[in-house]
Amino acid sequence: MLAIDWWSLAIGVIGVVATIVFGIVKKRGYPGRLTYFYEPAIRLLDDVTGNLPQIAVRYKDEPVRKNLTLLRAFLVNTGSKDITKEMVEKPLTIELADGYRWLEASAKSPLDGEDRAKITDPKTVVLSLGLFRCNEFLRYEALIEVSEGKRPAGKLGIFHRIADTGAVDYESVPEKPKSPWKEYGFFLVLMMYFGSTFLFNFHDPPWTGTVRTVGIVVGIVVFSFCFLVTCLVVSLLRYNRKIRRIRRILNLDSD
Repeated sequence: MLAIDWWSLAIGVIGVVATIVFGIVKKRGYPGRLTYFYEPAIRLLDDVTGNLPQIAVRYKDEPVRKNLTLLRAFLVNTGSKDITKEMVEKPLTIELADGYRWLEASAKSPLDGEDRAKITDPKTVVLSLGLFRCNEFLRYEALIEVSEGKRPAGKLGIFHRIADTGAVDYESVPEKPKSPWKEYGFFLVLMMYFGSTFLFNFHDPPWTGTVRTVGIVVGIVVFSFCFLVTCLVVSLLRYNRKIRRIRRILNLDSD
């Protein structure tokens, strides 16, 4: 009868799982990284004046459409490199789609309060970053006019040509994260106990023969699954640290 070294098999299976999980190496990108964290758009007048055609809306003594939307966001240097004026070949621009028009735009740093935004044409806002260090941010607020039949906030195009800096990431302002251990901890402990019972034969009387073989196989499968769940929890913990760092930078949490 062919003898099987179950411990070697177990180590081999775990090694294969580890290779699959950690073998894919993420390609490093540019050290400079900008992220646009947006908040939900706010419709200012459409809900109020939509059924009142006799009401006229004016902005800076000029007539505008009743569909006005307030955009609020944070532009954050989430990279590992400071951005300097010498690195900027083409400044960062925020462009609207057809059917939208910038009315007002502001981008201020909490460090000096200087406004870095300028509307260059009805669809384009240019941001002057100056010296933009890691973890610094600009608070961006803008008022746009929306044509009839358009969504309250259209898709924004964010472009630049800054040395050692990739394309701008576009994400919603992150909510306060939950602990993955609270969601997966009990399940993980339960599965490890279940797997240990089968793999190490914690039975009275101990299993033998074919039943013991099946128990070892089940234990190996369960422990492999636990390893994958642990990797998931570790990944979530790393992601949560990133979220907490962003929220701390933006002063969104009091603690």
